[in-house]
Amino acid sequence: MKDEKHAMTSSQTRPRSDTVGRVIYGTLTALIFAPLVLFVLDRLSLKKSASQPTTYQAQMTSTKSDASLSPFLGTPILKDYASAAQPPQQDLTDLSNALSNFALLIKGDQPIPLGANEEIAAALRGKNKTKTTFLPADAPYFNAQGQVVDRWQSPLFFHVLDQHRIDIRSAGPDKEMWTADDLHRRYDGQFVRGEALNSPSLQDATKDYRGQK
Repeated sequence: MKDEKHAMTSSQTRPRSDTVGRVIYGTLTALIFAPLVLFVLDRLSLKKSASQPTTYQAQMTSTKSDASLSPFLGTPILKDYASAAQPPQQDLTDLSNALSNFALLIKGDQPIPLGANEEIAAALRGKNKTKTTFLPADAPYFNAQGQVVDRWQSPLFFHVLDQHRIDIRSAGPDKEMWTADDLHRRYDGQFVRGEALNSPSLQDATKDYRGQK
């Protein structure tokens, strides 16, 4: 009778102890593997973030991709040159930026020729020490004579003080240099106006440029 009672008690307590054991085992297993699961989820999250750039990064990538469509590094800088989308003054600013970038690219002594329009145009089109074609020869800002022209197809006047200081002058809508509608951009970004537009010193500079006396 006692053995029978003991067997009965044993059989009643075994399932309860098995349940407790399984709970303990499950808890320990969760504690062991939880950090691993969190680590894997974290790595997957980082990977997803890396594959999906922010809006700013996407815009920068898109801009670089568009610019890389042209094999000529100066083309994106002058993409709106002489267009109705911008004023004539911006044409000269864009061209100044193109010259600055060209000088940084070529480097060394006198990357930009300290001479006439034709020499500067030739350098931009590949006649430089590194043979880099910065702008295509058939671009609309070059005329048949190999000169850089404004939106009215008049050759520009470059007053080169040194490699980092180049004034650019356009003859304006009347296509005649040294008249009131000329556009003259200084190397510092300022535009010359009023009486200073046709100062004797500037006129002497253009005479030297044209080989006049």
